[in-house]
Amino acid sequence: MLLNRNTAATEDLRTQTFLHRLSDYWIFGVLVLLILVFSIINPVFMSITNWINTSTFMTDTLLLALGQTVVILTAGIDLSVGAAMGLSSMVFALILEYGMNNGLSQWVSIPLGIVGGMATGLTIGLVNGLLITRWNITPFIATLGMLGVCTGLTFIISNGTSVTTLPEDIGVIGNHIFLGFISFSVLVAGLGVVWIYMLLGKTRFGRYTYA
Repeated sequence: MLLNRNTAATEDLRTQTFLHRLSDYWIFGVLVLLILVFSIINPVFMSITNWINTSTFMTDTLLLALGQTVVILTAGIDLSVGAAMGLSSMVFALILEYGMNNGLSQWVSIPLGIVGGMATGLTIGLVNGLLITRWNITPFIATLGMLGVCTGLTFIISNGTSVTTLPEDIGVIGNHIFLGFISFSVLVAGLGVVWIYMLLGKTRFGRYTYA
């Protein structure tokens, strides 16, 4: 009788373990199901062209999600990431436009634009961090306010218009395809995923973040 109880307990533990592991991958299962359904409805969905377009379109969301992952692990939230990306992109584009309109080479304008865009994003992150850690403002409130600030600044510095004078090589670099099906932006996003995985899973910083 004791053996039967032990066997039943073991089977119950195995079932719980299986269900727990299954719960970790249900989102992936839903994704596979959606792909199958869309492929049946429209066979073009599985084409290389659609893969390139879809994967490239989603890279900005993936890159934002990588940073958000670290924040959420610490029980925080950042509502300003989309607006911060918009402001950083606008600064980048305006620097490129200024360089093109003033006779600067695109190989000078592009690095300056990258530095300006990254500096903008880093400044936003630094301000958010100080508001939350030094002034003890709730992350939801601090980043909600920053969302409004970034959105407003984007409209102010651009006068609410699009930037159209950009170097041609910007599109060439971003849309370059490797191996016939991997765009440059997807490659960058993939490297970002590997980096975050190593950072959170293999470093002291990652252990402290989870703790």
